[in-house]
Amino acid sequence: MGNQIQRKADVSEIRRINDEFKLYSRYADLKSLYQKVVPVVSAFENKIIEFGKDSEQCKLMISRIDEVLSNKASKSLLESFRESLTELVSKDMLERFEHQQDSKRHELRCEIADVRAKSIMNTEVITRELASIVRR
Repeated sequence: MGNQIQRKADVSEIRRINDEFKLYSRYADLKSLYQKVVPVVSAFENKIIEFGKDSEQCKLMISRIDEVLSNKASKSLLESFRESLTELVSKDMLERFEHQQDSKRHELRCEIADVRAKSIMNTEVITRELASIVRR
């Protein structure tokens, strides 16, 4: 009988154990909570996956828009350059420049012709003088 008395719980121990049980939930409560939480978490997970897909699509769209804008900016810059060039160099200016260059070419051709003529005359004079020296 002494052995049985030692195995029996004291009232204070039972109260302590009972107080500790109050800190924990029952299985039915946990199961109910699980059934309420899992669908919400699953829906949230699906929304996150959808958001990821949308984010990738947005990145692709932004990349394409950036590419199109870059091409348009390049074309716009080229057109602007052409307009600036036509403002800076008009046809009249080009024609005047060509005329000036033609005049300079003509002057140079005349000078070259004069130099050739003088060279020929000098050659003839030198040839005559050499001939007269050789005759003496």
